[in-house]
Amino acid sequence: MSRKPTAKPSAHKNHAKKPMAKSKTFLSEKMEKDFREIPTKIAAQYKNDLTVLKKQESKLKEDLKKAQLNNKLLKKKAAELTSSKSTSASAKKALVTSKKALDTSNKTIKDLTEQLSKLKLNHNLLSNNHKKFTLITKQLSQLDKQFKASLTPQRKVTSKKTPSRKKGRAESSPAISVDEVNSTSKPESFEVA
Repeated sequence: MSRKPTAKPSAHKNHAKKPMAKSKTFLSEKMEKDFREIPTKIAAQYKNDLTVLKKQESKLKEDLKKAQLNNKLLKKKAAELTSSKSTSASAKKALVTSKKALDTSNKTIKDLTEQLSKLKLNHNLLSNNHKKFTLITKQLSQLDKQFKASLTPQRKVTSKKTPSRKKGRAESSPAISVDEVNSTSKPESFEVA
């Protein structure tokens, strides 16, 4: 019979032994640290989103102002064309195109105002969430401080007793009757099976 080749015993040994208890506490401490950082990270992300929304809102406001100015100019042009009683084909064509441009301008103004209102709603929602997570962060730190304070042993403040007149032993000790002593000191009988 032939023997199977076996690996050397040193190859099976695990040279890097990790202490189990230390790695578990390290993992739990890391998880706790990550848990405590989550509200801070979320609040920071909300702050970034708020700055992006503010930029978008300012750009939309500028576009809306430009569209409103353009709309005023188109209204003036349409009013001039309607007031001029020219019956030429080119005047009629210019009047039709100015009315179409005015309609598209009104549509863009309507769209921009809707987008602006949606952005304002999103801005309010994000700012409320940002406030909520900053408050959670503050509350977690306060809770942690309170918990750490409760874990530290509190020293009992004892007032120094003022020396008083010595009284007799009979006066200072509570009076206990013989029946009370007999009833509390005797153990009850137990039956053993």
